[in-house]
Amino acid sequence: MGLLQIRVNDQEEPLIGTLRRVSWTVDALAAKVVQGCLAIAMVGGASTQADGAVGRGTAETAEPVWWVTLAAGAQAVTEFDGLRLAPERRYAVVVTLVDETGQTWRDTAEFFTGTTWDEAAWVTCAADPTEAEGEFLFSRTVQPEKPVASALLYASARGLYEFYADGEKIGADLLTPGWTSYSHAIQYQVYDVTAALAGGGPVRLDARLANGWYLGMLTWDKHPHFYGDEKSLIAKLVVTYTDGTRAVVATDETWLTAPGPIVSSELYDGEVIDGRQANADFLTRGDRTGWQAATVVEADKAVLTPQRDQPCQVTETVGVQRVFTSPNGAVTLDFGQNLVGRVRVDLAHLLPAGETALSLHHAEVLDPAGNAYFGNLRKAKQLLVLPHATPNDGAAWTHFTFQGFRYVVVEANRPLVLDPRAFSAEVVQTAMPRTGYFTCNDMMLNRLFDNIVWGQRGNFVDVPTDCPQRDERLGWTGDTQVFASTGLFNFDSAAFYRKWLADLASDQLENGGVPAVIPDVITPLSPETNSSAAWGDAAVIVPWQVFLFTGDRTVLEDQYESMAAWIAFNNQAGPTPYTGNQGFHYGDWVALDVPGSNFGATPHPYLACCFHRYTTEIMRQTARELGRTDDAAGYADLRDGIDDYFQKTYCDGDELTVQTQTAQVLALKMMRLSEGQRAAIAKRLNSLVVNNNTHLNTGFVGTPYLLEALSENGYPETAVALLRQEDFPSWLYSVRQGATTIWEHWDGIRQDGTLWSDTMNSFNHYAFGAVGDWIYRHLVGIDQMIGLSGFTQVQVAPLIKASGLRDVSGSYQSVAGKIAVAWANQDGAVVMRVQIPTGCHAEIVLFDARPGSLDRGLGSRDTYDEAAGAYHLHVEGGTAVTLNYALR
Repeated sequence: MGLLQIRVNDQEEPLIGTLRRVSWTVDALAAKVVQGCLAIAMVGGASTQADGAVGRGTAETAEPVWWVTLAAGAQAVTEFDGLRLAPERRYAVVVTLVDETGQTWRDTAEFFTGTTWDEAAWVTCAADPTEAEGEFLFSRTVQPEKPVASALLYASARGLYEFYADGEKIGADLLTPGWTSYSHAIQYQVYDVTAALAGGGPVRLDARLANGWYLGMLTWDKHPHFYGDEKSLIAKLVVTYTDGTRAVVATDETWLTAPGPIVSSELYDGEVIDGRQANADFLTRGDRTGWQAATVVEADKAVLTPQRDQPCQVTETVGVQRVFTSPNGAVTLDFGQNLVGRVRVDLAHLLPAGETALSLHHAEVLDPAGNAYFGNLRKAKQLLVLPHATPNDGAAWTHFTFQGFRYVVVEANRPLVLDPRAFSAEVVQTAMPRTGYFTCNDMMLNRLFDNIVWGQRGNFVDVPTDCPQRDERLGWTGDTQVFASTGLFNFDSAAFYRKWLADLASDQLENGGVPAVIPDVITPLSPETNSSAAWGDAAVIVPWQVFLFTGDRTVLEDQYESMAAWIAFNNQAGPTPYTGNQGFHYGDWVALDVPGSNFGATPHPYLACCFHRYTTEIMRQTARELGRTDDAAGYADLRDGIDDYFQKTYCDGDELTVQTQTAQVLALKMMRLSEGQRAAIAKRLNSLVVNNNTHLNTGFVGTPYLLEALSENGYPETAVALLRQEDFPSWLYSVRQGATTIWEHWDGIRQDGTLWSDTMNSFNHYAFGAVGDWIYRHLVGIDQMIGLSGFTQVQVAPLIKASGLRDVSGSYQSVAGKIAVAWANQDGAVVMRVQIPTGCHAEIVLFDARPGSLDRGLGSRDTYDEAAGAYHLHVEGGTAVTLNYALR
């Protein structure tokens, strides 16, 4: 990205339907910005010459089609009155800023506008039914008639597709068009293929089409054809010539089609790629003899919508760390990291002359005997099979699937000299920019944080899945909401969440209930599992978290109807509007306080009441934020009624009648409590933890808020002790067991080395990684003022003394700019360095500080609280601040 890190609709170079937001940062500038302007210009098709001919000039030379003067300090534009964007174009946003020294700063970012689909048809291949589960190929030769100024290829599929120009893959995107609620929206993508057509000669466009989520097997039942009975492709090439005329080449019956060499492709099972198949060399051979005309399919085109977030791409390549033969004789590759993606095999480097039957079987961990463990895959196969591989095939990899793995078992029908350099693991994820970092002097905590990040990378593959390896890989709402704030710290994931939230609103039930997974593929199979507390509450919590991190009200506007419908559902799902849903709940999932049960000991009605109150209060704040004062008043009344019901039903004086760790946590986090109640419940929570040998026993519902409930209610040392606990159950137990991602169970690998049940034992399950939010806010100390959004008003308040750590550093690239904190504690002498973005304000809180030890005088707004032993310092952004003081 450029100097100002310009984002268009929260993305870099997006395809947009409606322009709703352009934002940028100014922390790279040395002085305060006093004025500026934002201009939008057409690129590669804008009329820049006196005769009206179309030039291929840059954004700087194109004449703006719209501009606005920026107020001093502005870092976003959300109103575009009068702007009329032409379809099928590339545009540039140009932000020009002038600082108080008179220096001018300029940066650009580009975006594409969408298309209409009247000229294109859905097409498929009328193949033999036995070939229908493999890929279909499509081909069309394009001959430009004149010099080309620009060429944009729009494409989508009911299935998954890839496009090629003269044998070279177009773009880096994978698993397109992604997974959405297909009956409501199928995304389409755009690719700038100007360079491919600029030579003037004929260009062969080829496409591959596979089952993917649309037609492939989904859920643990491996239910096929969930969305339809046939896969199909749609595409439209828009060519603009230098004389201003245009030409369109769209999918229709003139395209040629045939079955391809991927003879089987399933998300859970992997792919079989047959090197003997008749069209195995289609990318290098232009002859299409024997191919047949594509079949036009009558299917809905109104569902086609521009790509909503960043696409999936390869974001990293990992090499083999070791090769070993396991006790059962299997030759096994160890990549050293549990990751999600695919293995690329250099067949020319690996295979001898002739044909070899080769297969790669992917696994996350080793079993107690030291063999690759496949039991937790359940019915998923996770295979790449090459039944007729030769060294002349070059390289091989899966195209329309992904695997979760650290280990790969290599099998062949003849002996191989296995060179690890012939294999590389390609990490596939939604290509979100990394925004959050943490490191400290405790290597175990560093590994835990890395595991949290790797867990997010592995499960943010177009949708926020629970796990990436077994026959599931679904967008569970509960996992998504508990992790949302951590996910937003780690990566610029606002667009990712907004895409998923649009599907949640589409799949929401008529009564306002929320399916357990989004996109919803469970309701038709198990309708009774909908609308669980903490799961369905994602409808309210996730958009609120996106707003808090971005300051962008449009996410609340877009989701308001869905959010309100969820509250209304809970109002009528119990005997009174105050109880919350009294139906099915997943409970405190995989908590440890009831042996033999996954649901936990905390009563489900209690959980429902707490979350109903929590989301009602969020709705009150949402309504107020959007100026819906009547709604806000109604939600305030509802909240107060829930509070009264809770006090009468679950409180006995200052204590709760439910004595679980999770019950205390939720009361402290979500409910209105008197000072006496808050103190007593916090004390009870602390004793429940300490008397459990300083171990947690919480599940998916209680764990995300556990450390916050302790540290913000007088027990920060206990919170730190839980985080740094190494014995089972704890976050660091899995680290001590060699984990490189977050596990589904606290004891996925038990202390005696045995494994949890095959039925539910994911070793890449990010939910318990929600503790990352607490690490950012309380160890690094990066937070924002209560009641504010967008990180323009920052609070830095690390728990230095309570943490017991020697040094910590971390940063967060917020929408307002980079916030960085580093501190070191040398025997009570503290040095802290804080960087706040230009145009922002920060309050720095120095806990446990000895009075008079600060190496700077107090400003007019600075204070020292003797009772708390805390300095409260106020600083303006734009320069780094270094503080020295002593702990008391």
